[in-house]
Amino acid sequence: MLVALILGSIIGGWASLSESATIGALGAVLLTWLRGALSLQRVHEVVVRTTITTAMIFLIFVGATTFSLMFRLLGGVEAFTGALAALRLGPWGTLIVVLLVIFVLGCFLDWIEIVLISFTIFRPVLDALDFSAYIGRPYVAFGWITILVALTLQSSFLTPPFGFALFLVRGSAPPGVRMAHLYRGIVPFVLIQVFVITCVAIFPSIATWLPDQLLNLEATRGVKVRE
Repeated sequence: MLVALILGSIIGGWASLSESATIGALGAVLLTWLRGALSLQRVHEVVVRTTITTAMIFLIFVGATTFSLMFRLLGGVEAFTGALAALRLGPWGTLIVVLLVIFVLGCFLDWIEIVLISFTIFRPVLDALDFSAYIGRPYVAFGWITILVALTLQSSFLTPPFGFALFLVRGSAPPGVRMAHLYRGIVPFVLIQVFVITCVAIFPSIATWLPDQLLNLEATRGVKVRE
C-alpha cells in the first residue's frame, strides 16, 4: 500500500520525487498509527536513525565535493579527457570504456559515491560523445547515454563483494545460507543486467521512444525544445 501510494503520486503527476518522499513518510506514520504501534519512543528512534543516516550521506557529499573541486583545480579532468582522446577509441569505444569503469567501481562503491566522484571525471567525456547520427536528436542521444549509465549503476547493487542487495538478501536468508552461495547465485542476474544494457545499446529506441514522443508532443504544442 505504501509503495503504491509513493509510485502512484509520482506516476500520476501529483508529486515530484522529493514530495513523494514526504508522502511516503506521512503514509508510514499513518500506517504505524493504524496498527497501534505508534509511540513517542518509536518516533524518537526513527528521528535518531534518520539523523544519523542523513549525516552520513551529507558527509559523503562533502567529501565527494571536496575531491571533485581539487581534481578539477589540479587539472585532472583535462588530463583524463586528453588521455581518452589520445587513445582514439571513437564514440563507441569511449562509451564502452566509461561503462566498464562504472561497472567495476560498482563492485566496490555504492552508487552515491560513484555518481558524486566519478561523474566529475566522466561528464565532460560523455558530453563530447556524438551519437546524433545513430540516435537522431542530440538531446535524446544524451538521454540514451544516461539510461545506459543508470543501468550500469544499477548493477552495483548486485555485483560482489559489496553489492547491497546481497547483504539485504543475506539478512533475510536462513542461517545456512552463506555469502558464497549468494555470490554464485547472483551470476545469472548480473548476466541478465549485462544483456539488458546490450539490448538498450543496440536498440536505442527501447530507451528513447518515450522521450522522443514527449518531445514531439511538446513541439506540436509550440513549446521550444532544447536540442
